[in-house]
Amino acid sequence: MEHAPEQLAMELPQAVDQPGVVLVVEDDPGTGQLLTDFLSSEGYEVRWTSDPEEAVALVEQGVPDLILLDVMLPPINGYEVCRRIKAVQGLFTPVILLTGRNSVKDKLRGFEAGGDDYVVKPFINDELLIRVRSMIRIRMMEREHVRLSAELASMVETNAQLYEQARDDADIKAALLQELNHRVRNNLAAISGFLEMELSRAEPGPAQDVLQRATARVRSMAIVHDVLASHENQLAPFRDVAERLARTIQPFYDPHMQATTTVTGDALLIPPEQVSPLAMVLNELLTNSFRHAFLPGHTGNVDVVLSEKPRTYQMNVRDTGIGLRNDQETAGRRSGQQVVRRIVGSYLKGTCTWISDNGTTVLVEFPKPKDHQQGKS
Repeated sequence: MEHAPEQLAMELPQAVDQPGVVLVVEDDPGTGQLLTDFLSSEGYEVRWTSDPEEAVALVEQGVPDLILLDVMLPPINGYEVCRRIKAVQGLFTPVILLTGRNSVKDKLRGFEAGGDDYVVKPFINDELLIRVRSMIRIRMMEREHVRLSAELASMVETNAQLYEQARDDADIKAALLQELNHRVRNNLAAISGFLEMELSRAEPGPAQDVLQRATARVRSMAIVHDVLASHENQLAPFRDVAERLARTIQPFYDPHMQATTTVTGDALLIPPEQVSPLAMVLNELLTNSFRHAFLPGHTGNVDVVLSEKPRTYQMNVRDTGIGLRNDQETAGRRSGQQVVRRIVGSYLKGTCTWISDNGTTVLVEFPKPKDHQQGKS
């Protein structure tokens, strides 16, 4: 078992450098064929369609890693097609808009529709290729992050089962805890090293943002592991976890400390199988607040309130920022909301509610294990 951490570190994939599938949405046969031939020669698998409905359907099936989208499409313009593509749930799918218009107004309209980049026709092949490679790289890093998150969740579940098996034998438990702690720390260090290496090479922009999120998530997992290890995998005080998460995450996204962050309420002694998913939820909610709630130069509060009910636990995360006033303003938070809903529903079997009123409030509530449904009123 001593070699397991090193083996994981060696097998971390380099998926971010692999070619992907490019979907060209273009009604002009000449341009469509030109893009298909050029990108195919660079090693990409290229799909070409002039039908906006087919393009949206392919995105829903998870086919393309990148979309080159002509703005002037009949019968639906490319801006509307872009909005529909960005509304599809799932992995981040980058869109590069292609157009003959070069005004600032046209570019702003494209970005407001959800476009990730903008190329003016006639385009220079080398410039287009650089932009394609950059967006494919972001897509591959997002895919790798999802894989790593699933691997971490599986690791937590496996470790919880092993802890349970060893609970009745003190000697076996001590040896198993030592081995598991060693293995998990090394695994987390390997993953963190991989992410930090990519982060050091990333330019400011979407790629750096994806890597920052991934690094913060791995660090949150390390905090959870330390707390569980110090309590020998018994009931752990989640308030301690929440306070450490807030101190760790805020400098990533709020370096000027615009927000005053507090953690209050009950200690929330919860079983180990619930500590990790709840920490991942709090990580996403705090990240969204620090990144999106406060305009530059404005200050406010981010409050985390924990409470224990007879049959449920509750976590209330509230900021006094700009709130969720329309679709464009919520676009930046949509990815984090999807992660939160998935974790709360799948791992905690609970519910989460977003409320926008002089800021944003998220209420997370999930049931206690049956043998803990007693005590507080």
